[in-house]
Amino acid sequence: MKSLPAALLILLSACARTPLRVGLYPEGVVVEAEGTTIEEARQRAVEEVVSVYVSSQARARSMAKLEKDVFLRPETVIKKSKVVSARGAAQAGLVRLRAFVSYAKLRG
Repeated sequence: MKSLPAALLILLSACARTPLRVGLYPEGVVVEAEGTTIEEARQRAVEEVVSVYVSSQARARSMAKLEKDVFLRPETVIKKSKVVSARGAAQAGLVRLRAFVSYAKLRG
């Protein structure tokens, strides 16, 4: 049963067709983030993009909306993601992933 999370991570990473390269693109940005779960790593990726690309004044004005629509549901602004590595058990592991965060969805 302990190998189920590892098998799931391998399956998820195998499903990605095109490699995600960290960097800026016209439609968005690809960042790499870590977390103890895939969801936490996605959330950290989105937080990183927001902290760099959204001005502090805009963050202050829309913090409630960001919390509700973006930080709690990172899948709404991530177009695709790929697990780069996973170590340890599900409870104490570390997941590193690359996520493509869409500018258009972030502005949404």
